[in-house]
Amino acid sequence: MYSLTCKSFEVYFKEKIIGFQSMKNAYYFIINPASNRGNNGVEKKIVAFFKNRDEKFKIALWADGIKVEELVNASKEDGYNTLVACGGDGTIMEVGRSLMNSTQTLGIISLGSGNGIARHFGIPTSINKALKILVKNKTQKMDVGQVNDHLFFGNIGLGIEANFIKHYQRERIHGIKGYFMAAIKALRTYKYPNLSYTIDGETKNVHPLVFMLSNTNEQGYGFSLTPSAKTDDGMLNLSIVGRQTSWRIFTFSIEMLLFKRPLRKKMIVNQLVNEIKITSPFPVQFELDGEYFSLSKKEAHIRVLTKAIDIVTP
Repeated sequence: MYSLTCKSFEVYFKEKIIGFQSMKNAYYFIINPASNRGNNGVEKKIVAFFKNRDEKFKIALWADGIKVEELVNASKEDGYNTLVACGGDGTIMEVGRSLMNSTQTLGIISLGSGNGIARHFGIPTSINKALKILVKNKTQKMDVGQVNDHLFFGNIGLGIEANFIKHYQRERIHGIKGYFMAAIKALRTYKYPNLSYTIDGETKNVHPLVFMLSNTNEQGYGFSLTPSAKTDDGMLNLSIVGRQTSWRIFTFSIEMLLFKRPLRKKMIVNQLVNEIKITSPFPVQFELDGEYFSLSKKEAHIRVLTKAIDIVTP
């Protein structure tokens, strides 16, 4: 009753034709089946939630061979005003960047591992609770970061965090176990990069352990280098941790991952920026909302697009 096959991806939908033209809210769910809970009955929970409601909704699985842009364009053609990213930070980034300069609103059902963006906004991991928040349609403006031609919603990291994400993706083990395995390999293989960064015309050189710019107050799993970050202030929180001894790296990694303790202030440099240029002797490598990237260029230009998207929040 609720399924339709179309262009090699499945779509589930419920539609009440009578009075739909006057309805304000219509939800288009894009589910990443590769996310931590993407195949755990999400579709059934969504269908059950809307069973006795009047809103129009549709569910599309973002499967191999399907581009998010195709799904977003389909949602626009069918008149859906809210796109709901069902997955982790990477899924939110993929869906959200397709909504730039759009009248559509971004909703979130967190199905990933770390869920840093959802946690920042206080969106629960419970699917039913997240759906209840969604249909209240309370929205706020959100800043979006940009590095060269790439957009990000949570954070960008050019230090050990990039090496960590590279190993995390290779391990293909989700959850806290995958985080620990990737962290150990990242620590063993990390080579301090030689970075130069320019803010307001002033250039500095650094060999960082951590070099992160964050739009959100959490990077996932309750871990945060930027607890005071805001997503609507037109600024990114720059956090730099310099070269450390192996023992110090080990101890503060345990403190942060297991006990959620923040870094000692003397170990970290924090600064608010709205634009920064970074250069490296080698092509720039970084993590972007939990995804690993490597630029062909040796320069990264990072800036903030102020209040660029509307997002549904509690």
